[in-house]
Amino acid sequence: METIRIIIADENQDVLIGAPISLSKDESLKVVATTTDEGELYTLCNELKPDVVIATPELIIQSNIESIRNRIDGYDTKIIAFGNISSKDTKKLLEIGIDGFMPYDASDDELVKIVRIIHEGFYSVVASHIQGRINDMACGRGQPAYV
Repeated sequence: METIRIIIADENQDVLIGAPISLSKDESLKVVATTTDEGELYTLCNELKPDVVIATPELIIQSNIESIRNRIDGYDTKIIAFGNISSKDTKKLLEIGIDGFMPYDASDDELVKIVRIIHEGFYSVVASHIQGRINDMACGRGQPAYV
């Protein structure tokens, strides 16, 4: 079974401790780094080339992560916005090409499932307050959507 390498970026230390524990329930998921800093997120992505990045919307936007994804040949990191997402952030994240959205209150099983679904190339949303809006936009990108 292929190992899915993950970086988690969040300002909340509880998330940096809890999310890796939740993800460890699936032996194919491996957290390779965690950070609270957008500059370090950029550096870690460039150095480690993870399969998936789970980060707050603010850290995704501030880290300029899309420039890494667009610059390196064969680099297909999937990006999941994790946390509270405003309408303004939603628009910017979709422009960046975010692969999924998930609220902080997602269950352990949902977290594992979303990482696997997004890694397989699907678009996913687990946030009832933005599902319809994002699903419409995601389907317009020509990608399969899972809501």
